[in-house]
Amino acid sequence: TRTINNSMSPYLISFFDGSKSFSFYLSDFKTKEEMILTGFKAICKRAYNKYIIYAHNFALFDSIFIIKTLASEYELEPLIKDGKIIQLTIHFGEGYKIILRDSYLMLPSSLRKLCSSFKVEEKSYFPFEFLNNPDVPLNYIGKIPDFKMWNGIPLESYSWLNSQSWNLRDEAIKYCEQDCVSLFQLISKFASLVNSNWNINIHRYPTLPSLT
Repeated sequence: TRTINNSMSPYLISFFDGSKSFSFYLSDFKTKEEMILTGFKAICKRAYNKYIIYAHNFALFDSIFIIKTLASEYELEPLIKDGKIIQLTIHFGEGYKIILRDSYLMLPSSLRKLCSSFKVEEKSYFPFEFLNNPDVPLNYIGKIPDFKMWNGIPLESYSWLNSQSWNLRDEAIKYCEQDCVSLFQLISKFASLVNSNWNINIHRYPTLPSLT
């Protein structure tokens, strides 16, 4: 998302299915609603029937932006606990469904810290403050954003990036898709760890307390 004049709005959707990444960028669509629907039409396919899809902080973030839009096209079945949507089942076609869950409710820490702890591919960095400037077009190509706009980036990483031509669309998609790959690896590794130690399938449980 980007925040313009205190209003947060989605501009990019990405997902990773274990072998390939898919992305949908707002400048390719007339509205953010069209972008969201197109993204989910790519997921709501028979090939993904009964898949569980994880988004980190889905309950308090992603769900806010997608439910209202998806309700116009799909039958939605939310599972709510303590005021949070801990699971959203999307029904489509003739008896098909996908299930959205919040990986933060299973692994309550930042994605960056989890990647480090589980030794999977690390999150990259992105200049969100630059994107929140209303004068910056979504198809910006030019000078790399100033160092102060990259929250937490090591100077050596920024110095390397500074030698490259910088394309906002390409870098945003790369950043978001890397998050998806990292989360996929993280969930897979955690699932394997729990299964090998306790013979339990984590995908049967939407939260850490229920798994425990």
